[in-house]
Amino acid sequence: MRSDVYESPDRPGRRYFARRLAVFALAITAVFLVLVARLYYLQVVRGPSFRMLSEENRVSVARVRAPRGKIFDRYGNVLVTNRPSFSVNLIMESVKDMAGTVSMLSEVLGVEEAVVMERVHRARPYRSFEPVRIMEDASRRQVAVLEASKYEWPGVQIGVEPRRYYPFGTLAAHLLGHVGQVSQAELEAGDGYRAGDSIGKEGVEKVLDGQLKGVEGSLQMEVDSLGREIRVLAMKEPRPGNDVKLTIDLALQQVVEDTLRDKMGAVVVLDPGTGEILAAAGSPSLDPNRFVRGLSRNEWAAVQRDGSHPLQNRIVRGQYPPGSVFKIVTAVAALEKGVIDEKTSFNCSGSLRFGKRRYRCWKRGGHGKVDLHRALVESCDVYFYQVGIKVGIDNIAYYAHELGLGRPPGLGLGGESAGIVPSRKWKKEARGEPWYPGETLSAAIGQGYNLVTPLQMAVLAAVLANNGTVYPPVLVRSVTDPDGRKVEERPLPEGRAVDISPRTLGRVRDALYGVVNEPRGTGRRAAVKGVDVSGKTGTAQVVRLPRGDERAKLEEVPLRYRDHAWFICYAPRDMGRVAMAIVVEHGGHGGSASAPLAREILLHLKNLGFFQTLAGRRGE
Repeated sequence: MRSDVYESPDRPGRRYFARRLAVFALAITAVFLVLVARLYYLQVVRGPSFRMLSEENRVSVARVRAPRGKIFDRYGNVLVTNRPSFSVNLIMESVKDMAGTVSMLSEVLGVEEAVVMERVHRARPYRSFEPVRIMEDASRRQVAVLEASKYEWPGVQIGVEPRRYYPFGTLAAHLLGHVGQVSQAELEAGDGYRAGDSIGKEGVEKVLDGQLKGVEGSLQMEVDSLGREIRVLAMKEPRPGNDVKLTIDLALQQVVEDTLRDKMGAVVVLDPGTGEILAAAGSPSLDPNRFVRGLSRNEWAAVQRDGSHPLQNRIVRGQYPPGSVFKIVTAVAALEKGVIDEKTSFNCSGSLRFGKRRYRCWKRGGHGKVDLHRALVESCDVYFYQVGIKVGIDNIAYYAHELGLGRPPGLGLGGESAGIVPSRKWKKEARGEPWYPGETLSAAIGQGYNLVTPLQMAVLAAVLANNGTVYPPVLVRSVTDPDGRKVEERPLPEGRAVDISPRTLGRVRDALYGVVNEPRGTGRRAAVKGVDVSGKTGTAQVVRLPRGDERAKLEEVPLRYRDHAWFICYAPRDMGRVAMAIVVEHGGHGGSASAPLAREILLHLKNLGFFQTLAGRRGE
């Protein structure tokens, strides 16, 4: 039998299996071709239409900003509140033409393109679907233009939200502070802020920002591809921030501000029995509403160049030589150390030669023979030169610290200056030099290295009004939630008795009453009929004029070289209800520039019945 015609018994089975395999392969190929065709149809043929359908409706989650808490004065008068405003935002993921959108926003909003791009870039590290703040408080005209062109420029969003508002403008601006847009550094600090948020930048707004800022809400909306709202899906209501009540009196604050108008300087008014600040102002200042709106680069540059320094909080950061007000400290030190008593007298001929230098008195012909009382009343420099030599700089420094100088007062506004109270140790550490005897003469009358702030000087006046008790200054009374429930009641701090005998304080207080009420008193322009005012004037030398020019008339001296004018006071004499410090920069003599301002404030308080009705919380 031939092998090539031999047929295996299983050959028909193999042919059957091959046919089934071919059919299966054809089926798989057909299914694959159907899937490919379907994918081609969905992605290529119908792709654009499906893409449009997918983008036509989607869920947008918007932040609902919480209103900041309000700030009130001691009687419940509103000092800071909120008002509705329009904001212009950009949703980054929705923008199709960034360059064109930025150009359009620049033109409509009147903002440089570089500024718009800077705000865009600032937000790039954050989520692209979150709105980026381009402008706050847009005008109705700007909003109308943007709304009319919103279909042409997708991604531009108009928001309505609360905006910080200071109804009295510059009033108490340095105490209240202001808010501004959160900075990159503040964002990186991780305190829960996001790009575009407002945050307290200065004053109470900054210190109590955590209480004032509230908790934001959210709004889930179904929107189309152009951002048009279709329906609200869910909403979480924002929680407004807590309200803050301060110690200041709005009416008195307005009077204080009026006295400083057109002047550079500061006024601080305290309740000496509690340490509460009743009014405090620095001049000049800026309207906090300008910071809420946002200063342009040119505006900011102009503020920085302003020689009157309106941004400086003179109340707690302005440092000035105290001038003759410091004679109070020198007198206390000398009495406590027993180097003089109330009968000790020195002759003032108009100057004192010490070493190779002649130290002059402000009175050209001198005061003649003077004791402590007259030396304080008439502010004799020569008397205190000699007292300074006897008591020494370190003793003067000790009692200056006891009276609250040379240390931050502790108001809690941040950035409070400590001033300078010089001593041998201080000069060695600060200057690397020994103390020279002649420097004690200048320090004894408040010149030389001595520096104080207006708030420190008001505390000094309050210590004398209290006959020797120091109360730290207080600005915040309480914090309440939006429903009026007290979150925090701030107790008044305990007072500290100074290490000064009542006898010494009594002698000094008698002299301060004479400063205002005796015929030759340098502060007699502060006298108010029916109110027993005690005080002390001070004239702080800014620069030492060349010999022969020291006695030039005020108007003949360039403004920047004129002396600072001080006046501190308290009233009434036996039970101080108000203590005050006033400094007028380059104002000349304290008795002629600052004492009259104190009289205006005290007279207003008298006419309001202030001295009869004011009751401090400590006695309530």
